[in-house]
Amino acid sequence: RAGVSPMTVSHALRQTGRISERTRKRVLQIAEEMQYVANTSARQLKGAKTNVIGMLVLDVTLPYYATIAQGVGFGASERRRDFLMFSTLGLDCDKEQKRIAQFSSGLVDGLILVSRHSSLELLRRTQTLGCRVVLINEFEENTGLSTVNAENSAGARCAMDHLIALGHTRIAFIHGNQASVQNHLRAAAYQGAMREHGLPIPPGYMPEGHFQTEGGMLAAWELLNRPDAPTAI
Repeated sequence: RAGVSPMTVSHALRQTGRISERTRKRVLQIAEEMQYVANTSARQLKGAKTNVIGMLVLDVTLPYYATIAQGVGFGASERRRDFLMFSTLGLDCDKEQKRIAQFSSGLVDGLILVSRHSSLELLRRTQTLGCRVVLINEFEENTGLSTVNAENSAGARCAMDHLIALGHTRIAFIHGNQASVQNHLRAAAYQGAMREHGLPIPPGYMPEGHFQTEGGMLAAWELLNRPDAPTAI
């Protein structure tokens, strides 16, 4: 109906190739009229790209993960890519491994991982299968994969230097999850600053909040109700 070759139709539908905007719009209009839906399985058989970015997080209900997912979604949309996200619903390592296996089978072109339960060997193997992998925050350096990390150590140290400069000497630290790389780096910076300034860390001054709003509130409540309550957290 569009009067163009199948290859031109393919380029128009996948937003690739050098074709005129007029032809692209005509093909897309006809596709919409025919209620066309791309067959991802057929694309995989041909070895074509899916134009889908996958993302795996621990818990999408947490603001931290939701904010990252929102940014990835916007970025994918701007580049005319689809965005597919899965949550492992906590610390389910087996579920995470299965999802990664699904992603690497051709379901997505790239995988963004915001978790720390998968082995680096599995992730490197996933990339060798043609699925690019990007790690966010939960991995230390020298993974051999692309990583995006916050300045966990430097950020925590800046916060400590600021509080100590204001005169605080009783400073507490609420752990997120002690298995987390982010948490480890922040806690180490806190302890290092306290030690360098000769400030004691009383027992119970480093409770766990489990990276949860409720956990953080409970830990803060317990700290502030101590006889030797901290003046800063």
